[in-house]
Amino acid sequence: MKKPFFTFILMLLILTSSLIFWQWKGYSSSEDKVEEKLDIQQTININHQKEGLFVEQIISNIEETSVKLSIPSQVIDITCGFDQAKCEWTDQKEIQLAVDEGRLIFHYSLPIPQSADSFLLNNWTVKLHNQSIASTKIQLSETQWRSGSWQADAKLNGLKEMNLVDYYVFEKFGEAPLLYWQREKLMKKKEIGQIAVYAEQDFNVQINEIPAIHQLKDIQAEQPIKVIITKLHKEIDTETLKIINSEKKLTSIQEEMVYQQLVQLFQFPKKERWLVGVITSSVLNKPVGEEKAQKMYLELKDTLGKEQLSTWLDRVFEEKDNKINSKTLDDLIEAPLGMNAKFFSVNAVNKDSIMPLTFIDARDIYVNENKSINTNIVTHEGKKYINFLPILEESGYQVTNKKNEGILVEKEAVKYQFYPDKRIFLLGEKKYGMKESPVVLFHNTAYIELGLLNTFFNWTILEEDSQINIFQSVE
Repeated sequence: MKKPFFTFILMLLILTSSLIFWQWKGYSSSEDKVEEKLDIQQTININHQKEGLFVEQIISNIEETSVKLSIPSQVIDITCGFDQAKCEWTDQKEIQLAVDEGRLIFHYSLPIPQSADSFLLNNWTVKLHNQSIASTKIQLSETQWRSGSWQADAKLNGLKEMNLVDYYVFEKFGEAPLLYWQREKLMKKKEIGQIAVYAEQDFNVQINEIPAIHQLKDIQAEQPIKVIITKLHKEIDTETLKIINSEKKLTSIQEEMVYQQLVQLFQFPKKERWLVGVITSSVLNKPVGEEKAQKMYLELKDTLGKEQLSTWLDRVFEEKDNKINSKTLDDLIEAPLGMNAKFFSVNAVNKDSIMPLTFIDARDIYVNENKSINTNIVTHEGKKYINFLPILEESGYQVTNKKNEGILVEKEAVKYQFYPDKRIFLLGEKKYGMKESPVVLFHNTAYIELGLLNTFFNWTILEEDSQINIFQSVE
């Protein structure tokens, strides 16, 4: 009886092992298929003849058996497939086409003037719907306009001038580039970070590189920028190709490149991404970007000074691999001992005005021996201020805060009227003036200089290492 039972168990083990093996093999095969998936690429061959540009466009590594395509309006005489059959249209702009062994091929022509000072080709290729082209290679044969130069917002990987034809090779990541031609030869004049500057042969580019270009040399831009300085074409401004008529605009292009690299570098929440403008201004040592970002940079620079601003910027760059937000930027400011900076976090939520940089005293505050949770002391430009209205209200003062009439403070015979950020105040009906505003607004809250709390209201302040004691003096 034992032998048949043993044989049964052995067969069961063999069967189970076989199933596991085939399951693993199937799983491994499916994994291999995933790994074998290739990015969609395209090669475009262009031949310039008298009648126009004749184009062969080959799109490879398409997994679908049928795709939807968009045809640019300037394309004429298009054929589809390797047999160059006439395309079957579903409407005037789109076609549905079967894919042959993962590839599509099109032949078409593009009209081009017989003669011109310059020529720009944009949105000129067949495009797939809902699919991205990973890379594009352009091979252009020029037999007609050989006196000039072709350029593109792509890397020029080859240029050969032969007896009867000039041969260009451009390559870039993504969709087909813009193609630009002009009758004067273009030469690379300068490489500024990831900006390539082209101009005519006798043009001398004189531009100072901003220091930040070198600081950011290790940050790869999503797409390098190509700049062409010429008067043969109107100015254009795209993300990767810029045609300008004056080299003076190179500075702003450099600054924009720095901004885009920093946007790419720092992982801000979407609503706070504009704060990159403050970092950019700090890197460039000049206000750039949105108006509020510029004003925040100037406030930061004036309050911190050159050395502290540089220290803060170094700390910010140390966070480049981490997610960052407005509170992080506050925490990175070098604050006096026992204080916390408050600047970016309040400005991130208040877009109407600029809140000044202040340092909040972290010590506990006691008013008449009771711990106060509504009172805080801040330091701004070396002076200490306290939000005094909660203290007065808790001490029996009647406080009326009217936007256009100032702040009215009353208790028995004492009656003050303060006007925030103005140097005048009223005591009773009599007007007085001071050298500086007695009451100021920080973060939309009224503060008074700490020493004036005693001058106006006879309150005494005693500071200890761990707490601040405020109490009303007995007359």
